[in-house]
Amino acid sequence: EGDFVRLNSPPLYRGNLAYVASYNAPLWVEGHKRDFGGQGANVLIVPRVECFVNRTKGKGRVGQPSKLLLGVKEAIRLFGADALNVKNPSDFIYLGQRYYDGFLYHVTHDFEPTVPTVEELVLFERCSSIDPQDIVRAQTEIASLRLKQGDHVIVTSGELVGMTGMVTSFSEDANKTTVSIDTKEGIMEDFTLPLVLLRLHVESTWSLHGVYLDLHRLDVYHEQQ
Repeated sequence: EGDFVRLNSPPLYRGNLAYVASYNAPLWVEGHKRDFGGQGANVLIVPRVECFVNRTKGKGRVGQPSKLLLGVKEAIRLFGADALNVKNPSDFIYLGQRYYDGFLYHVTHDFEPTVPTVEELVLFERCSSIDPQDIVRAQTEIASLRLKQGDHVIVTSGELVGMTGMVTSFSEDANKTTVSIDTKEGIMEDFTLPLVLLRLHVESTWSLHGVYLDLHRLDVYHEQQ
């Protein structure tokens, strides 16, 4: 729960980012409960709404459907009030699918873990159903993948949690890097660590919460070094 994942299905949303609202929880749609035997998850997806309206007679869908946060007012404009089952200003059902706070609620078991891109994450930042700490965690994961040789980092979990060091090289595994850490006073040791455990460690004037660099300032920080 609270994870960002990448969908493998349905075809319309294959490769799209989704936010896991809950695991092993059934979703009620038009009075019917759906589940996957405890293996699925309720996820939030940015809808691709043009699949409903961008059609020509006899030719099916035209072009790639666009992503659009779909509120009640926009849905009524596109589909008409009679086509919707509106529960409240941010919650409605259309063609058996629930939309909440602009996002499509979907039940699936076909997804894989991922680190979102900055562009993908922007829309999810607007969702009131998402814990802001989950957004911060995703931002710092993105930042960790942008580390460069010579960056000073802090270890955020594991046996070396709280220790700081410097990136000396990147391993053949794209998800790991070698960090030189001062484990004892004046003695440096090299450790190969997963990137997701590392965050850029800089002076507090550049940092998020005084320790981690704000994701949106990371590229600027590198440019000024």
